[in-house]
Amino acid sequence: LSNLADTYGAHRDMTIFLTAAYCLFNSLSCMKQLFGGNFPVLMALKLLATSASGVMFPFVDAIVVALLGQQGGFSKDSLGVQRLFASVGNWCATQLSTKFNRYMVSEEGMYFLLNLSGLVFMLIVLLCTSPDLKIKKKSHGHGDEKKATATPAADAAVPIQTPAEPAQPEASPLWRLLTSIEFLAFLGFILTAGYSRSVTNIYQKHYIVGVLKKSNDTLNKMSNFRIVSEMLIYFFSKDIINLFGPHWVLLISQASGLVRVFIYTSLFTEIYTNPEKVDMQFWLMGLGELMKGLNTGMMMPCAIKVANEMAPSGCEGSAQSLLSGCYNALGLTVGGVASAIILWVMQVLLEKSDEVAVETLFGISSAVTALFIVGFFLK
Repeated sequence: LSNLADTYGAHRDMTIFLTAAYCLFNSLSCMKQLFGGNFPVLMALKLLATSASGVMFPFVDAIVVALLGQQGGFSKDSLGVQRLFASVGNWCATQLSTKFNRYMVSEEGMYFLLNLSGLVFMLIVLLCTSPDLKIKKKSHGHGDEKKATATPAADAAVPIQTPAEPAQPEASPLWRLLTSIEFLAFLGFILTAGYSRSVTNIYQKHYIVGVLKKSNDTLNKMSNFRIVSEMLIYFFSKDIINLFGPHWVLLISQASGLVRVFIYTSLFTEIYTNPEKVDMQFWLMGLGELMKGLNTGMMMPCAIKVANEMAPSGCEGSAQSLLSGCYNALGLTVGGVASAIILWVMQVLLEKSDEVAVETLFGISSAVTALFIVGFFLK
């Protein structure tokens, strides 16, 4: 889909269409009278909805990068400030969904909120972006410069004209992107970041509520640490990237994610299980969520900028989709499957407790992340 959008310049129209599809498929899945208990149909609807959102978000990133590059007084380095509003929207959606579910029938209130916000978003894209918006980088004119340096005298000095060899067809921008060792190495690093984040996100609630026996309120308080740090990093992301450079910022973001995973490993078991250290438990988990904010806040604005710069002209949307796909979809898939295998080995084959199994999982994730951080640093 992103390749089609790059080819026909249809990022804006496809964003609107995919948003409508995302809302529709999710809304259909809540109709219990039609699909209640029909697991294959529900999975198909969720698959279609996730496919729509998986392309929609990188399209939005590509549109915003293009707008920032074309508007006077702005630069693409300001992307983090735009992302800041996503954190605000995430927090608002969580709070509003809770209230809508409480005061409307069953838990269908969040679907009403989904369609309302989806409609508003489509109107914003329709009214606030130009129909002829081009998601392309400006040409640097290298070819023209070479032509300009040629002089008639130099041309006249060539005494013999040999038959020109047939011109080789130039590889498509997408193929050049997919065969770039630099870009593939970058995607490998992003996949590891997505894997590490997914393992923690999937099992954090189980670990805090199920294993450590904390309340759900603890999770809500932890989210405040994460959101505040995310917003601060997004706001200052331009200055941070200019100060350290994009590759150092990516390394710092992954290092903060590593600290977060490490906090949930066995090093702190004694603290977590000691009733006399409740305050230390809270602040340690709060530190972990601060690291999550640093990780996400630094990772995505910088990664989007790097992917845009590495993409050949004409496939910027594809580069953003590959980035998002590796970080979100593929990272979540690899994280889920690898976690399931590790937990099965620990609990079934080795007969370890839930606490030991999950802490071992976090420990293995820390080791994998550390290896890729070192590899990316050397690269």
